[in-house]
Amino acid sequence: MPRPPFDALLRSLLCLVIAAGVSCARTAPPPAPAASPAPTAASAPPAASVPAVASAPASQGCLPSRDGYLRVRVRGARDLDIDWPDAQLQCDGGARPAQRGLRVTFLGHLREHAEPLRFVFGFAVAEPGKNRGSSTAHNLPANVTLIFEGHETLYSTSGDGRCTIDALTLGPRIASGRATLRRASARGFCTGVATRVGGSEGLLVSRFDFAGPVFDEDLTDDTLHASTP
Repeated sequence: MPRPPFDALLRSLLCLVIAAGVSCARTAPPPAPAASPAPTAASAPPAASVPAVASAPASQGCLPSRDGYLRVRVRGARDLDIDWPDAQLQCDGGARPAQRGLRVTFLGHLREHAEPLRFVFGFAVAEPGKNRGSSTAHNLPANVTLIFEGHETLYSTSGDGRCTIDALTLGPRIASGRATLRRASARGFCTGVATRVGGSEGLLVSRFDFAGPVFDEDLTDDTLHASTP
């Protein structure tokens, strides 16, 4: 399962540079002279074959086990009830840069106009340990970011003080192509709104549940210490 570049996902949070595609209809060529061979249908696709709204791109899936998911309840400037299974997601995950913690990202598409929407969950973790098996932590402060890529808008809780992960479980290492990853599953909520960058609108992520990958290339040999609630 190919892995999308994680650095590119991080840059999207800072730049919000979304490339806009333009479709151009083609017209059939004029009739050829009688002495020339007649053009085939394949050489002149009709203009009507170009869709007005592009369909969602094929997803690469989330986990090798195909049991990834994202469920989110959003209220405020937009009301959304997200329930995306593994097949509808593109995912990535690893260590947060220059700080202790992890980050997991999910990209899916809303039903209306196949609008791409990216969620980024960043969370602090307990002091890492040497356990290579499964481990669990509770009551972790978290940050949630939503990027509506079709509209070039970003909402963020801007820090770890507005959201909490009730429980986070990291599974044992599993191989995925040339990479090694862990399955990270979590449930949590936010008590503060995610505000729009450059605007005044807000979104409240009242509940979220997810399972996605955390790639070990960013985590050395350490895992999360088991902790009590």
